[in-house]
Amino acid sequence: MAEETMAEARAVMLANLPEKKASMHKNRVAEAAVLSFGLASLPEKIGPRLTHDQIEQTMRDTNSVDLLKAFGLWDDWTSGKRGRQK
Repeated sequence: MAEETMAEARAVMLANLPEKKASMHKNRVAEAAVLSFGLASLPEKIGPRLTHDQIEQTMRDTNSVDLLKAFGLWDDWTSGKRGRQK
């Protein structure tokens, strides 16, 4: 009897999992939006504006170049089509 109850509880939990994940995702999106709006509304900047070369160095330091290449964005970055102009 206890095994049936456990199995039923597990089935219900698994059935509700996609809904819970979607709810958690919505909450995280909302939190990110509030944070972004708050940062953009600050009277002072939170840091210096980086130059094209500084951004590129940061991408190299964080191994993001391979990711940009995988998504086909690196050539656009180096040509100036994407991102901050040189």
